[in-house]
Amino acid sequence: MDTGFTYLITNNMQYDISGGLDLKTGTSDWFISSGFSFRLPN
Repeated sequence: MDTGFTYLITNNMQYDISGGLDLKTGTSDWFISSGFSFRLPN
């Protein structure tokens, strides 16, 4: 199972964060990820 959120800072910049865990095996495997994206001008 995983989920995530994105936040549009401006029309050209975005921040995102996501996380999840493994429900199938019953172990404590999980992840967290984040990132920052921006659009370059032409």
